[in-house]
Amino acid sequence: MTSDRLAAGLLQLGLEPGDRLGLWIPNIAEWFIVNFAVSQGWPDIGESHLQLSSVQDNFRRVDSKLSWQQLLEEVNINPANQSAELKYCLNKVGIKALITVDKFKTQRYPELISAIVPEVTSSRVGDIRSEHVPSLKSVIVISEDQFPGSFKYDDVMASGTKEYLQKVRLLQNKIQPDEGCNIYFTSGTTGSPKAALLSHHSIVNNAYYTGKRLGLHLKDHKLCIPLPLFHAFAGIVAVLAGFHFGSTSVVPTAGYNADLAVQAIKKEK
Repeated sequence: MTSDRLAAGLLQLGLEPGDRLGLWIPNIAEWFIVNFAVSQGWPDIGESHLQLSSVQDNFRRVDSKLSWQQLLEEVNINPANQSAELKYCLNKVGIKALITVDKFKTQRYPELISAIVPEVTSSRVGDIRSEHVPSLKSVIVISEDQFPGSFKYDDVMASGTKEYLQKVRLLQNKIQPDEGCNIYFTSGTTGSPKAALLSHHSIVNNAYYTGKRLGLHLKDHKLCIPLPLFHAFAGIVAVLAGFHFGSTSVVPTAGYNADLAVQAIKKEK
């Protein structure tokens, strides 16, 4: 499966169970793949099931069933963050690897990273040594272009050997329900954002009972998700609730757009 291969590739980079991987991307197809590779949700989203288009297209869809296991701890970062905010997030929770995109709207992510970790452009790939962000060792960019000191996402996806695929599968049996899984940052309206570590148990139960309350178990549903995926409302209440019961997630666009959300509802109803 796609998520298996990415998980194996991440292990081959030197990441270990319990390490924290930052996800600093908008609402694109790769969010689903990274989310389940990192936390090892093991949904059925191989090539034949993953029905998400590229970021250039308006509509993204995914149909799946969910059973939950963990590999790493995913840290969700607001894609609108600027350099200082990113630095705060990286250091607050000790992120070891960061997955991002090359650009979105006015953001140029490799440039924003270089502003706080200038060592990245001169470092050996996978061996960043920064005085200001000491935990960060790897940057992975979802792009056709190669950026100095960074891995290409597709290369990481392709790098996982059979040995590491086997290691991923063996790790499934070692996960405990109360272990940490995802970290979400608060909005920071009353001070600096706080990092909330959620467990497998809390995430799965929240999503399951939300889905039951919405009646997702009664018939097939399509869920329009214009919400930002880095936020718990979308990532847990919408996406995972739908995955529990095999619902289809419809993500209208990479960033919020009311017109495209309405078009998605009309097209997918």
